[in-house]
Amino acid sequence: MTLIEKIFRKTDDYVVTLASTENMKQDCPAVNIPLIQLWNRDTTLNKLKAILRCKYHPRQELIQQIAREIFFEEFFGSKDDLAEPLLELMVWHQNRNWCLLNLENSDSEKANALEAMTHLSRKRYWEYTSPALNLQLIYKQPIIVPLIYPIVAKIPVRSIQYFIDIHSRYAFDRIRRSKHQFSDEIISYLYEVLILNQKVANRLHFLIKYIDDVKLKKKEIIMHKSEIDSTSEIDLIVIYLKAMVEKIISLVGYTFGIKNLESKKEHKKRVILLIKHLPEKVKLLTYYEFLIEQLSANQLEKLNNYRTGILHKKGIAKNQPQEFYATNDGYKTLVEMFQFLFEQHCKNSLVLIASAALLTDELVKLDKPKFELIEIPIQSLLLELKEIQTRINL
Repeated sequence: MTLIEKIFRKTDDYVVTLASTENMKQDCPAVNIPLIQLWNRDTTLNKLKAILRCKYHPRQELIQQIAREIFFEEFFGSKDDLAEPLLELMVWHQNRNWCLLNLENSDSEKANALEAMTHLSRKRYWEYTSPALNLQLIYKQPIIVPLIYPIVAKIPVRSIQYFIDIHSRYAFDRIRRSKHQFSDEIISYLYEVLILNQKVANRLHFLIKYIDDVKLKKKEIIMHKSEIDSTSEIDLIVIYLKAMVEKIISLVGYTFGIKNLESKKEHKKRVILLIKHLPEKVKLLTYYEFLIEQLSANQLEKLNNYRTGILHKKGIAKNQPQEFYATNDGYKTLVEMFQFLFEQHCKNSLVLIASAALLTDELVKLDKPKFELIEIPIQSLLLELKEIQTRINL
């Protein structure tokens, strides 16, 4: 207990949520503000008033300002992560009048688990992070990323800082509510894809720590433990990235009623069958070619080049101990592999947003939302995109 807490006999943190009290719902993002943090940043005048009255009431504008800063730090990221537009979008989403009445027990179990996993994943970045882990997707695909706005109708995206954080409970409910003939399969595959996306982000987090460790500590050592640990992480990341691509193919397939794609043994045949049965209107979308390219067999082959041992058909790859033995440049190989895997993580994340957009379009046909597209607060996004374009031009 701090001296301030003893003086004012108050120990509770201030809790600030994105929704007003009357609109509070499950999973609403919230932040805790310690009393001492408010006291340290309050005005001298307000502190004097508190001492004279023996009662402290932080200024409301200060509470909101600090809450906003914590939301950016813990949930939304920076300008490069579209923090401001996503905060505005989530405030709008959380304060809308909606209920979750269509969830089955298995859906709630999935949503509970995913919320817990997401919270723990975020905590990992509060304890240690690196700019190299920020996705910054808007610079990589300015056509796909703004889709996070219209898909808020069915698949609300809360953050794109390190992985794609979706309000899964709401998404699962809207899928059930639409009465899509493959609701079970769509929820299952969406759930698995979201988990894999986080698993990749978490393993990349471990990998960047190992790389830092190698760079700082290897020196004259023949081989460092973190180099060996890195090779294990890289193998796992490759497996997760490939699995995510496979799951997204099935997710897109079931979205359009193309079933049993997963029964095809060859990846190439799954993609060919998917393309064959996709509606022509989908093939006219501006991001269609990017989507198919990232789902292609060629993309998976690039990943295979980083697999080792029995997992790789030749048994040879960069991700092997001889790359690190008796050299201080081994970390450069790790950095190269990290950059490749991170880039693939970014692409997979973009494909996830694109597949969520395709799914939203189909769900909207089956169950029209109770708001118009024009009601979505898009001003912050437009301003952010304009600033980003200016920075790119410079």
